[in-house]
Amino acid sequence: MIELKVYCDCGQKYKFDVEPVHNQMPFTVACPICQRDGTEKANAMLQQMAVFKPMAAEPAPGSVMPTPFEGASTAGPPKAPLAPPASASARIRIHLPVPPTPDGRHRNQPAR
Repeated sequence: MIELKVYCDCGQKYKFDVEPVHNQMPFTVACPICQRDGTEKANAMLQQMAVFKPMAAEPAPGSVMPTPFEGASTAGPPKAPLAPPASASARIRIHLPVPPTPDGRHRNQPAR
């Protein structure tokens, strides 16, 4: 339900609750003083309110939903891209023998 406040041309202000149907008044309204029809003004107010409403989660019937870009997945959060394979020289080497230094010692061996 929305509360609308209409200002008549005669200067009278009046308000009422309404449940809009397709952003239009489902019934006619009239000024309580001069009986002038206020439906057109109420419809204009509803149209202005519809511009500022947040988008609904479900699309309106007949509307076109944007399609996701190519390669995008619609299920779940986006996945992190895979890292490119490292070259052989950039890989970490574990448990490989350490080559000896020029004097014939290993790097972790104390000098004799």
